[in-house]
Amino acid sequence: MRRFLRYSAVALALLLLVLVGVALSLDWWVKTALVAVIRHRTGWETSIERVDVGIRDASFRIQNLVIENPPAYGGGRFLHLPELYVAYDRAAAATNALHLLEVRFDLAEVNVVVDARGRTNITELQAAVAGLDSPAQRERVASTRFTGIDTLVVTLGTVAFKDLRPPGSSKVFVAGLRGETLHNVHQWVDLLPIGFKTFMNGRTTTGPLPPPKTQTKAKP
Repeated sequence: MRRFLRYSAVALALLLLVLVGVALSLDWWVKTALVAVIRHRTGWETSIERVDVGIRDASFRIQNLVIENPPAYGGGRFLHLPELYVAYDRAAAATNALHLLEVRFDLAEVNVVVDARGRTNITELQAAVAGLDSPAQRERVASTRFTGIDTLVVTLGTVAFKDLRPPGSSKVFVAGLRGETLHNVHQWVDLLPIGFKTFMNGRTTTGPLPPPKTQTKAKP
């Protein structure tokens, strides 16, 4: 009996150590899963520097998400998202309501490309992720009540449009929006101040295609 109790205590201690290890490495597991899902669904090289899952404060942060364009779209970077931070109301979520306490959205760069056959990388990306959620998940999302964002902080860098069809052309829009803050966002019209400021302060340049960039291999 004593031997059984001793073995049981050792097994319980090992189980607790495993559970603690899993909890401490949750951020790493989530980051690895996100990268794997994006790569599997799109085939595009993807890297994420850091993921923070805030269990205690009900938050989620992605830092330095980078997705590379495939060779058919000229390679180079498709998207660079330095930060996406979301803090949500846990009590509201329990009632199937989406109440976001704070959102920080920092988009440094996105490159929309038309390939030689007239296809766009955005369309291919949408097709790749279509059907990612199960019907039950889509139904749950559709039934979720959006009750607003208390604080929204937006940073926008550059949006480039590149046409690889001969003779080739490039258009780059520099938004130059940094840390624009809105409060009590409840519907899309509440975002108009950001749209207006982006339109007034942004600038667009056009010209031939830039020299091709060397395809960089993303880190996991």
